[in-house]
Amino acid sequence: MKIISKIIIIWVVLSGAALGQVSPNMSIEIIDEKENAERMSRGNSNWLNPDYYTPLSLIQHLMIEENRTKEVNVTTIMDEFPDDWVTKSDIETLMTMVESTQKCDCLVNPLSSNIPTEEDADVGGYAIKFLNAFRNQEKVSIGYYICPKTSPEEVEEIRNWWNEVNK
Repeated sequence: MKIISKIIIIWVVLSGAALGQVSPNMSIEIIDEKENAERMSRGNSNWLNPDYYTPLSLIQHLMIEENRTKEVNVTTIMDEFPDDWVTKSDIETLMTMVESTQKCDCLVNPLSSNIPTEEDADVGGYAIKFLNAFRNQEKVSIGYYICPKTSPEEVEEIRNWWNEVNK
């Protein structure tokens, strides 16, 4: 028997009530997973949807500008990346990014209860993550969250793979 989990969305329209009191302006809506997925696909969400990004545009979106004053370097995204999201046409540009240490937001799944408050990611880490998904023919997944960083070992491994592919 398949159990369909319910998602409860609570809007507190007026938050002036003291703790422990129920506001008369609170509404509760119960929707199933299918309705939630339909809402997400229509853009009725505060979370990013990978369908609207390429690997390159997502990295660009996640880049942290030097003068930004954001307390937590995270961006929330659904962990529903399309199959073959990283395409052959992305590879050459991603290869130019593998050594970049420019800071980026971490990606957090909205279902995660963990928010990496003192971490950040970097461009090279995402480039390597996406390249590895392509070369291993795997679907991109962030799990609960990722804060990938570039490393010399991973850069060398990716470059060796790239050199073998281009012989």
